[in-house]
Amino acid sequence: MKRVFILRHAKTEQESASGRDIDRRLVDEGRQAASAIGAYMKRCNFVPDAIVCSAAARTKETVEIVHALTGGGTRPVVRHDLYLAESKKLLSLLRSLDDNLHSILLVGHNPGVAELALALAARPNDATGEERHKRLREKFSTCSLAVIAFTVVHWSKIKPGRGDLIDFMRPKDLKETD
Repeated sequence: MKRVFILRHAKTEQESASGRDIDRRLVDEGRQAASAIGAYMKRCNFVPDAIVCSAAARTKETVEIVHALTGGGTRPVVRHDLYLAESKKLLSLLRSLDDNLHSILLVGHNPGVAELALALAARPNDATGEERHKRLREKFSTCSLAVIAFTVVHWSKIKPGRGDLIDFMRPKDLKETD
């Protein structure tokens, strides 16, 4: 079984000091949301074998916070080609992973991460799954987390519409359950 944790970066400043989008950093609300999602991941034992994120300051900051809370010995891998990557590029990355890995945390940007999650998650056949899928379709807001499982041995066998959306959590959903 393979498991993909798809996380959108947390809320950011409107403009960076440099004026470059890639340099935009998290605001306090974003850091709090990343902490809440990281704590949620730890509670649910969603600890990835590997972490990959785009080279944007906001994704790296999100990863630092989440990784500190979830633990694990893996060092995040920062990839410049994932900055604002489309879902096709993200899927290609997943399909190329080492089969010794069982799970990965992929941290990136919309619309790519939202489109990837929607493409991978099969339509559920129960009410609980339908509620998760409905929230996923509504909005993949900043710092949202989709957890999708596949019953495959090889990452190369991951196909759209074949994953089981086992969780979808947004920071606002965590606030509603407190």
